Amino acid sequence: MPNTGSTTANQGNIAPKPTESDCKKAEEGNKNGRTKVDSWKESKVERLQNKKDKLQENLDKITDAKAKEKTATRIARIDKLITGWQKKADTVSTMMNCEGSPKTAYSSYQSYLKNNKDDNFFAKGQPPKDRKGGTVLCEEPYNYAESASETGNMMKGGHCEARSLYESMKDRNKGSPPCNLTFKIDWRNSDGNHSIPCPDCFRMMCHAKTNCNVEIYVCNDKNEPEKLEKEECENKQTGYRKFTNRVKGAD
Repeated sequence: MPNTGSTTANQGNIAPKPTESDCKKAEEGNKNGRTKVDSWKESKVERLQNKKDKLQENLDKITDAKAKEKTATRIARIDKLITGWQKKADTVSTMMNCEGSPKTAYSSYQSYLKNNKDDNFFAKGQPPKDRKGGTVLCEEPYNYAESASETGNMMKGGHCEARSLYESMKDRNKGSPPCNLTFKIDWRNSDGNHSIPCPDCFRMMCHAKTNCNVEIYVCNDKNEPEKLEKEECENKQTGYRKFTNRVKGAD
């Protein structure tokens, strides 16, 4: 499919900046993704709660002290699992790709897939076993740090932005036509909800910007696209703070 948002690289033109409309399309992708994720989490909690209720019913009937203690321990363990699922930190992120189409990713996709084997909604990204040497971007593997371990690459390669970038950027190179990638991020953790990438995904975005002939934008809470600037990528530590502050509206 032709790149509707850009022109060929040898013309030297820059793809038009994304608009609020692009951010809203991506936001809709996140809402649909969250509906799927929340339904999956609720079903997991329901199954655990049913298991806990059955153990609780039998607890008072148990007369053997050791057996009673063992059952109480199982109930406590299930309680922790229920709390964990209810407070699970995760990310849903939608990226408008070079063709202007939305693709949504989920950070816990491999776990989600176990109960949703026929799912085609979320971006699959690079298979975990293939991430050990880094996530492929622009025909070459990208390591998150020079000393990145195989385990680190496997885990970080499962982040939402990594999944989306892999699917769109694995076959691109510096000679590919320029295009824009626009992200709408819904990152939820113990600190609350965030619209910014994590530091690892920020560095990966910078790598794609530098090596894949793309411009990266992240939508703020007002659905205004904020452009990732070259200077922010050149000094990634201060650049990350500066860029994410702009996205958060704190600059």
